[in-house]
Amino acid sequence: MPASMSIEKRIILQAFGAEVYLTNPAKGIKGVVDKAEEILNNTPNGHMLRQVEDASNPQIHYETTGPEIWKDSGEKVDMLVAGIGTGGTVTGAGKFLKEKNADIKVSSLFLAEKMMSNIGLKVGQRANVLNFWLLC
Repeated sequence: MPASMSIEKRIILQAFGAEVYLTNPAKGIKGVVDKAEEILNNTPNGHMLRQVEDASNPQIHYETTGPEIWKDSGEKVDMLVAGIGTGGTVTGAGKFLKEKNADIKVSSLFLAEKMMSNIGLKVGQRANVLNFWLLC
């Protein structure tokens, strides 16, 4: 993570057993990804999730989050409003809910520019897993 991230985040990650590597904040997400790829290349059987690109991201929300919302609401959902990080939640859960009721509105809240850059996106760019056609 960039060295500019809070000490609290570092402590939480370490409490869960993570080995924390700090990168130059001036390099942004590219510096983080470069370091992650370096670690990956030196780790036998390693795997990087890349949730911004991974189709299983919205799929898991289609299989779990959407049905949970549908069930917990008593099958009475008028609108889904979800924050967009990678787009997985709004895409997966939104698709499931639209299949249950085509009149459901799906809307989103976009992250501030700084938060977008933390996940490797620029303003105007979208995550590969985000389906804008679901949004009302």
